[in-house]
Amino acid sequence: MTIAVVQRTYVSGALSGSYPSNITATNSVFVAVISFNSSNVTIATSAVTVAGQSLTKLVEAQSAYLNSQTNYVSIWGAANSPGGSKTVSATSPNSSLNPADGLVIWEASGLGTSWAVDKSNSGSGSGTAVSSGATGALSNAGQLVLGAMLAGQQTTGTPTGLTNTQAIDAGAFQYSWGGDSIDSTAASYTFAATATSGTNVAAIVTVNPASAPVKGGKQRIINRQAIVRASIW
Repeated sequence: MTIAVVQRTYVSGALSGSYPSNITATNSVFVAVISFNSSNVTIATSAVTVAGQSLTKLVEAQSAYLNSQTNYVSIWGAANSPGGSKTVSATSPNSSLNPADGLVIWEASGLGTSWAVDKSNSGSGSGTAVSSGATGALSNAGQLVLGAMLAGQQTTGTPTGLTNTQAIDAGAFQYSWGGDSIDSTAASYTFAATATSGTNVAAIVTVNPASAPVKGGKQRIINRQAIVRASIW
């Protein structure tokens, strides 16, 4: 079955909101939590839910306390959604939220009723370079790739490395982004951007569907056909 992102949007300045439409039952849902704190604290997230279903943390990253700021991103997901609702929420007690922070959310079809994380990476630092680091070549083609980032100061242009990007809209100031791609070549992926300055953090993860192709599968079928033919002869 072909993977498709059927909904993608953002929630600005809050950790609860909704998708544009109800989730379709058996689809997969994903949430990126993007936040900061002006103190040197640990930012953690829990109880991420979509349509009443609990999501699992797939990747998480926090910057060091630099330039009077700690930045944070995490990406969560769940397969086989019960559907019938469009609500999303997360709990993150140490998160501070400007209009440019919040949630980036996705709904995807074609991943099956179960899937597994194949690759993930994250990066943080201070300056103009924002990067998740590379995933490395995927184990097989046909995966969903998701990224999230928070720049200490606004990015100069759209992030690179993923096909579709979504900023958490704050007018002219765009600090927080999510991105997604559907892989077809088992490539390596990096979610990156250039910021004017500041403390930066980014993360990336790839999701391998339950129906991922198995190398050598075609050959095994051919061999089985040969055995059947031999027994007939």
